Parts: sequence; C-alpha cells; structure tokens
Amino acid sequence: MLWTVGLQSFSFECPKLKALDSSLATLQRFNRYLSMKYTDLITIEPNKRSGKPCIRGLRITVYDILEYLAGGMTVEEILEDFSELTREDIMACLAFAAARERKLFVAPIMTESGKGSVGLVTFL
Repeated sequence: MLWTVGLQSFSFECPKLKALDSSLATLQRFNRYLSMKYTDLITIEPNKRSGKPCIRGLRITVYDILEYLAGGMTVEEILEDFSELTREDIMACLAFAAARERKLFVAPIMTESGKGSVGLVTFL
C-alpha cells in the first residue's frame, strides 16, 4: 500500500488496512446499488401476492428474497434456484428494504396521563 504524506511517500503491508480497503470497496459497490432506481424492478400490484412488493411483476416477493438471504443462502444459490432472477433483482430487493428502513421513524406518543411512551410510526 502506498501512502503519501506531504512530499514523502512510503509503502508498507498491513493486513488490517487491506481488509478495511476491501470492506470500503464493498460498501461503495453496495451504495451504488442503493442509489439505483429499484422502483423499475420492484412492483406492487394489489391482486398479486396480497399487494406485497414483488420483483418485476413475478410472484417472488422482496420478503422472500430477504428471508433466503437471512437464512444463509448466497446470491448465487438464489440465482440457481430462480433462473428468472438476476443479480440486479436481488440488489434491488436490498435497496428497497434499505429505503423502507430509512423511512421508519420512532416518535414519542403522549398518553392521556401526559406520560410519553415510545411508538413506531412508519412513513412510506
């Protein structure tokens, strides 16, 4: 790894910095997917899967894909099982879930006694 400080450059090997660089690169790639227009791939139709968000009008929901990933399946395994899906479809599911999470808002709700309690308010 080459670092430049002022006019001097120096190089050294540091496994932790390599791992950090790798993690940052992965995060940057994921941020590109988050900024993609998932709305082109995720559809909501009232008569399909009870109006749950689906991938490209198919009967595969965002929830299904998130459950598979949470259960330990890899993207490659999902793509093998569902040949109609693409890697971009799976990334759109993650982007959709991340966008929905950003819209969650926890606010104090005042009760009649004047004491506040925590409530969950969702803005979609």
